[in-house]
Amino acid sequence: MSKIQNTYYDALYFASASFNTKEQFAITPVQKDVLIKLIHYSTKNEVITWSSENIHQHTCIPVGSIDKAIQRLKQKGYIKVINKQLSQTVVSRQITINWELIESIDSLYNDWVDGKTVKAIESEVTTPIIEEKAIKEISTKKVKKEVPAEKVKQENPSTKDILIKYIKKKQFNESDEGFLIRNVENGTLQSIQDIDEVSSGFFKSTVIVNNDKTEITM
Repeated sequence: MSKIQNTYYDALYFASASFNTKEQFAITPVQKDVLIKLIHYSTKNEVITWSSENIHQHTCIPVGSIDKAIQRLKQKGYIKVINKQLSQTVVSRQITINWELIESIDSLYNDWVDGKTVKAIESEVTTPIIEEKAIKEISTKKVKKEVPAEKVKQENPSTKDILIKYIKKKQFNESDEGFLIRNVENGTLQSIQDIDEVSSGFFKSTVIVNNDKTEITM
């Protein structure tokens, strides 16, 4: 008994695989099951003479499906079928397995497996390896969010904003233009509209409201 007669399963499952449906050797799952049963019979007798009814009893496959499968397996070259007339009413169907074809399909199957193995190895080689330390640094690094300019302005109010807020806190409701600021460092008076930068003197200034000399000490 040749090696393929012990390892044919892989070849037949390969032949019935969905990705091989367009190949010349492709067979359906039912055809595969019938062929496997025929091979079982051939281990006892090289020439298989079991009828479709007998095969049906052993496989539970409908007789009609078995007849169609045997016809298709014959067309594909998996089996050879000879109908021998034993008498006017009795015809013996004799089937033999074409092991050469199954062996060639087994070779294609092995090539397919080797090809997948090579691709798997290439994938492992080309896949970059990220060290645990690098992963930890990426996952723990905080991303600094960009703060909108409007928010920065709110968080860092101008000198004018500070003074107006202070004046309003003192419950003066006059317009901004009515406020003059006296800088105690140099004694100069400035309109609140002219103040651009913060200086220590402004925070020690007095506020003159509407030129009526009402002073508020800051």
